[in-house]
Amino acid sequence: MLAVALCSGCKSIQWSAQRPLTWDDFKGSRNGGYAANIYWRLHYRYAPRISNGNYQITFGVQCLFDPSESCLLMDKESPELLRHEQTHFDLAELYTRKLYRAFTANTYTAAYRKEIKDTWALVFSRLKATQEKFDQETDHGLNKPAEAEWESQVALQLKQTPPYPLNVDTRYHRPKRVAKT
Repeated sequence: MLAVALCSGCKSIQWSAQRPLTWDDFKGSRNGGYAANIYWRLHYRYAPRISNGNYQITFGVQCLFDPSESCLLMDKESPELLRHEQTHFDLAELYTRKLYRAFTANTYTAAYRKEIKDTWALVFSRLKATQEKFDQETDHGLNKPAEAEWESQVALQLKQTPPYPLNVDTRYHRPKRVAKT
């Protein structure tokens, strides 16, 4: 709550290859037991249409960084730690793209709300497991060779995974948020 009050004017930052994170983006107060905490949100929206008994769903997805809740211990600031946090954000973007692909590959029925929720849950569980594996294998960024390998692999996967369309006209659904270091 305090972080939000201190940073009420902070706006979320949409993931962009042209706009990497900086330490100035981390405006939250200290929370958690790590040198830095990154908070990101995956938004999804959809608009269903029924035509001749067929369910056609238009989806919008978005990966956002939350400055007001992302924080850093000032004595821990380093380029290596920032790259580690950026890779967490990059993983969130990669799985946002995978979520969009999964949503648009599905065929929907009258139970489309549940089908969408189930797709979300599957992709999100994979994202969470990947984020945890990243931290485990890199020892939260302390294992430099593993960190470099992860950064390289995530960058390659982002290049190979098509981006999702922006500014899709759909109704809004509650965002999902996860904090990872």
